[in-house]
Amino acid sequence: MSWVGTTLVVGASLYSAYSQSQGLKAQGQELVRQGEQSMLTGHRRVAAANKKAYLDKGSVLEQGQDLIIANYVSSNEEITNATSDASGSGAQISGTVTDVTRSKQVQSSAVANAIKQNTVRNIEGITRDTRDQNAETMTQARNNQLNANNAAHSKYTSSQRALLGGILNAASGGYTAYNRSSTSLETTNDPHTA
Repeated sequence: MSWVGTTLVVGASLYSAYSQSQGLKAQGQELVRQGEQSMLTGHRRVAAANKKAYLDKGSVLEQGQDLIIANYVSSNEEITNATSDASGSGAQISGTVTDVTRSKQVQSSAVANAIKQNTVRNIEGITRDTRDQNAETMTQARNNQLNANNAAHSKYTSSQRALLGGILNAASGGYTAYNRSSTSLETTNDPHTA
């Protein structure tokens, strides 16, 4: 009977230690999964930000092109109107028709260059903002993964300690249970105590 009781105590203690160890391992694995998920989320956010930046740059470029075209059309109309006014009315205009035309063309070119520079600056701003946002997103994702991995390592270490502690507890409990049953058998079989 003493061996059966001892075996039950040891078996129950070992199963309890094993179950606790497995539970801690499962928690550690979940933390690792959460860390990996954080990195995947970071990459998805970066991809979405890059796509948005690409579309925004295209939109800014298109707007810049539309402004340059509108400026060109407007400038050509002004040049045509100024040329016809200067040549047909006989009015006194300072400079020749060629001077007026050249002046309008220089103004048009200056406006077109300003539009182009503004468009380039806007595109550079979108690129810079997206790059900074992506760097921040990935830094946060890496930090989240690092924290989750550290927590998982702690769970794994706790799992190993719990299993070792459970084994030692089972051995101690088995020894104690065996000694109690041996002592009780000795006292009942001892002719001096009866």
